[in-house]
Amino acid sequence: MICSRCGSTEFYKNGHKPDGRQRWQCKVCGRERVETRSSDLNSGETYSYSGLSRTREGSCGSPLTSGLDGETQERSMACQETAKTDLLKDLSPDLKGKFIEFAVKRENQGFRDAPYIISTLRTLIRREANLIDPESVKQTLKKIQAADSTKRMYAIHYETFLKFLGGTWDRPVYKPKDKNPFIPTEEELDQLIAGFPEKLAILCQLLKETGVRIGEACSLKWEDIDFERRIVSVNDPEKGSEARLQRISNQLIIMLNRLPRTKKTIFAKKGTIQAVFNSYRKRVAHKLANPRLLKIHLHTFRHWYATNEYLKMRDIYYVKRKLGHKNVTNTERYMHIAEALLTGKPDEFISKTARNVEETCILVESGFEYVCDFNEIKVFRKRK
Repeated sequence: MICSRCGSTEFYKNGHKPDGRQRWQCKVCGRERVETRSSDLNSGETYSYSGLSRTREGSCGSPLTSGLDGETQERSMACQETAKTDLLKDLSPDLKGKFIEFAVKRENQGFRDAPYIISTLRTLIRREANLIDPESVKQTLKKIQAADSTKRMYAIHYETFLKFLGGTWDRPVYKPKDKNPFIPTEEELDQLIAGFPEKLAILCQLLKETGVRIGEACSLKWEDIDFERRIVSVNDPEKGSEARLQRISNQLIIMLNRLPRTKKTIFAKKGTIQAVFNSYRKRVAHKLANPRLLKIHLHTFRHWYATNEYLKMRDIYYVKRKLGHKNVTNTERYMHIAEALLTGKPDEFISKTARNVEETCILVESGFEYVCDFNEIKVFRKRK
């Protein structure tokens, strides 16, 4: 298979069409292709598609759920629809059954992470790990060439599945290395936003102006936005952060008013947004021939916002309140990044003067700092 746009031969699976055909997406430019109609769809059997999972019409489910009672069968089918078809492909019937039971249990417990855990376990299986033997998994984790943070995630997911099986193990300890986040330029962020579809562009503009996490943005409801005062209320903070208020631009208010208000929440779920973001990011990076855009993630907007706010105010506690951090230690990393970005660059200021108390109060309320007196005139300045 060759991409007709860029000539690449690297593709990844991107779900199915409503008629069951596999969709493929180019890893380089993001162009989508659809495979030719498969023979099983022309064999006279009728198939219906729900989510990413396929079942025959008229049947009560797959052979893996045919012996269950009605309520359990519905939950099992729901879990099969939640997980992609590829997650259960090429596995033994026993292991498929275990995965479905595990997904049903996680669903009943209120978790929605079963597809991600199963995907991790499939990676371990491809690396010749025996999920029944914890020592085999440990040896596989040692051989995997991945970051310690990735290995830590693999170990946590496997431990969750092992507890479901009734087993225990001494989980290996992996300490992720501390890395400095990638801080793009504002021009690069604007280029990326300009290449996105409308709703995704509005979301990314919101992330840029407020520095909220993507999960916090997805939890925003229409009632959380004060359109008259241009204020966003972050009432569902993540990671134990503090609730906060953020001002947004008038242009973003206009963009938000164009969106249809068909649901309580403004944006889609995090997983859906992540998939669309990755797809369009590749297209924009290929179109502009700028590989640096591929290093931008949804959380990069928060890193850029924090660094930019510190460059403006030079007040670490101000940035801490803006980000909702409870501990200033989490905010200090942005101070170090900002200082590195300023190395060798002269400070730029805006200067103002005041002749009376009224003018002085106006400048102080606008964020200007007192510098000195000159010929009975007070001089103020503020960083650009």
